[in-house]
Amino acid sequence: MNKVFVSWSGGKDSCLSYYKALENGLEVSCLVNITNQDGKYSCTHGLPTSFLQAQAHSIGVPIIQLRTNGEKYESDLKKLCCDFREQGISGAVFGNGDVEHSWIGRVCQEVNVTPYFPLDDLNEDEIIKQLVDLGFEAITVTVRADVFGKQWLGRKIDRGFLEQINSLSDVINLSPHKKAGIYHTTIIDGPIFKNRMEIIKSEALLKDGYWFLQIMETVEIPSISNSTSVNQCL
Repeated sequence: MNKVFVSWSGGKDSCLSYYKALENGLEVSCLVNITNQDGKYSCTHGLPTSFLQAQAHSIGVPIIQLRTNGEKYESDLKKLCCDFREQGISGAVFGNGDVEHSWIGRVCQEVNVTPYFPLDDLNEDEIIKQLVDLGFEAITVTVRADVFGKQWLGRKIDRGFLEQINSLSDVINLSPHKKAGIYHTTIIDGPIFKNRMEIIKSEALLKDGYWFLQIMETVEIPSISNSTSVNQCL
């Protein structure tokens, strides 16, 4: 069984990629999350690193949180991959929200790591439908301020949400590719989680043209997902 790490934002794409990696017989050794330089928040979704650590704890895998910036990202990622190779981790799983496939392919080739893109054949609508059908619970944590009001923060991702997003995309003429960039999500429960991430304190923050859900306090409670576990699917 090939050992891999999963590029982890805490959102819907990375979560479904993790699930499909297990379905495809890969052994997930750890998650890798990219943080800002002070290590307090994730780079893409603005999630507290403590929240991402809680997700990893609930899933039952270690998480590596890589502090870096745009200039050092490639060299830092290569070094991490080389360290993983020495530990027998020879593959990396990426979601649709990650950086360009061509760049990932080049970087992985240069460090002799096999990249996997389990969501390649899925568009944004199909990703959401599969997540919902599998029993994952996702909410919005970042929304573009010129498209959404802050009341969209914390919205549950379901088929009703998808219908609203599609209607909105038609009005403002967003392409399917750009539609994925107007909001970001996080997963709070689902079939790979032992515990549900219950957010008990948060606030809205407007920054750089986006509303962010600042998660300030969470507790883990037993998962309420009624879906078939991934272990039962294999």
